[in-house]
Amino acid sequence: MQKLFFLFFLTSLFACESTQDYKMGYSGALHEIVVVTSQEQWAGKIGVSVQKYFTDYETVLPQPERKFWIINIDEENFGSLFKTHRSVMMVDIKQGATAKVEFKKSLWAKEQLMCKITASSDEEFAQLMEERGTELVYRFHEAEVARQIAKNKKFGPAKVGTQLLKKHKLRVTVQQDSYIATDSSNFVWIRLEREQQLGGFEHQISQGILIYYYDYKDTMQLNPSRLIEVRDSVTKRNLPGPSEGSYMSVSTRGELPEYQPINFNGNYAVQIKGLWRMENNFMGGPFISLTTVDTLNHRVVTVEGYVFAPQFKKRNYLYEVEAVIKSLEFE
Repeated sequence: MQKLFFLFFLTSLFACESTQDYKMGYSGALHEIVVVTSQEQWAGKIGVSVQKYFTDYETVLPQPERKFWIINIDEENFGSLFKTHRSVMMVDIKQGATAKVEFKKSLWAKEQLMCKITASSDEEFAQLMEERGTELVYRFHEAEVARQIAKNKKFGPAKVGTQLLKKHKLRVTVQQDSYIATDSSNFVWIRLEREQQLGGFEHQISQGILIYYYDYKDTMQLNPSRLIEVRDSVTKRNLPGPSEGSYMSVSTRGELPEYQPINFNGNYAVQIKGLWRMENNFMGGPFISLTTVDTLNHRVVTVEGYVFAPQFKKRNYLYEVEAVIKSLEFE
């Protein structure tokens, strides 16, 4: 009787598992996309129009770095090795077809984003890219941000979010080995310090998250110039540099900061990307910030991520702190 019960239990268990949508984990490098189209099409208008948007250079970085790396593969060779890639773009050219763009999540792998672009000709595909190329870049980038947030939730120190929630009525999901360096009444500095080898030497990589807030009065507080002014006053007060009189400030030399209004969880927000520099010193790097109004607590909240990695390219490190700031939640 016990054997029969055990057999019934196993049969029921496997039956339940077989009804679940099991997927493998995604593969591929960060900001890498597999584009499925013929080599002939890739050498023509289709390849040119995709690369125009996806392999353009990122803005506001100290060194030139591409937005994405593209792997072109034809449909015949698009097998299991590539189907689990984190980001896939399928090109479907059919005479008489209706032009459209379709997105599917986790089609062949967990947390995968697949985009299928259908057009009746190469020319129509190129036109579709002209109309929606910026949107496509944004969607694939945000998918990378979502993956990093999920990774941080799994491996990051939960105690950081708990401390922020208890004292500041907000939380962010931080990277593994991050720690709170400063925690005052309305300012928090979270740090992640690492070393990476290059040329036989260990080199410093610093990433930081700054969180600060103040009472909300009117919409003028979200004016970009006002935000920079507040930001510099906060860092001057709270982030002194290594030498006397030095502090972190927004750089206005060379490439100027970019301001972008965005929809953040249904609320208006201002995103700023730019370069920071250490006044009276030689340090610097990129930063990205997000400012929004916390209506629950009637305050303006800014969360910023910065990178200092003088020996390395910065895009991926900046993307990591972007994922942290975009995990912001209020309670």
